[in-house]
Amino acid sequence: MASNQDIDLLLKDKMLSGDLKEIAQKVMDTQRISNEDALVLFEKGSLDFLGTLANHVRESKHGDTTYFNRNFHIEPTNICLYTCSFCSYSRLIKKREEGWEYTMDDIMEIVRSMMINLLLKFILLVVYCHNTM
Repeated sequence: MASNQDIDLLLKDKMLSGDLKEIAQKVMDTQRISNEDALVLFEKGSLDFLGTLANHVRESKHGDTTYFNRNFHIEPTNICLYTCSFCSYSRLIKKREEGWEYTMDDIMEIVRSMMINLLLKFILLVVYCHNTM
């Protein structure tokens, strides 16, 4: 398999750190990586390195076939009950005039349009913490 050759090249790379080589060896040996390994990949792994590992796993499981998921996201409102410090998107209920809300008819029209235009078969509706939805 081509991906085995790619991992072999990674393992022979003198510039690659030992911890990244250990992770590559785990992937090649079909061992599960640990949370610590994932942190090392996040901190040190280049996109090319991660892509090579991911492609190896994909080819091991599915051969040369690649699968894609086509979906879309409907957010019926940006009005929320909570004050999460990381969220710059939502508006608090007390500042409702700064936010927006779709009606159920609006949402269903968007769904119909997307199902026709994108040939979707599955819709996932995500609702924020809002007491009227």
